Amino acid sequence: MLLLILGLMLLGEVVRRFFTETEPIGWAMIITATVNAASNLLAMHLLKSYREKGAHMKASIIFTTNDMLVNLGIVLSGIAVMLFNSALPDLIISLITVGIVLQGGWKILKEARDARRGAKSNSQR
Repeated sequence: MLLLILGLMLLGEVVRRFFTETEPIGWAMIITATVNAASNLLAMHLLKSYREKGAHMKASIIFTTNDMLVNLGIVLSGIAVMLFNSALPDLIISLITVGIVLQGGWKILKEARDARRGAKSNSQR
């Protein structure tokens, strides 16, 4: 649920930035996303051996994978902002990011629902 709420908050931020014409700082976006991506790579390395250890671990992997995709989008957005000297690429990529975040939230909820159903069917046996 937290990821879905985050996605909706991000959508609100994209709409706000569209109407207030804030100017993104391309180089800061690239540096921040690169550092975050490096931490995500480390997290994925640590998580890979626990992939099948339950819904919470699958959720962590989904969340981290989505964060890596978002970081790639932020780097591309930062480059496009600097190349085109416009905030429009950032807004477009941010909308794509909203889709990634919301899809990840739904995926995690599905994993949790499936795990709960599996646990109920195992306890009834």
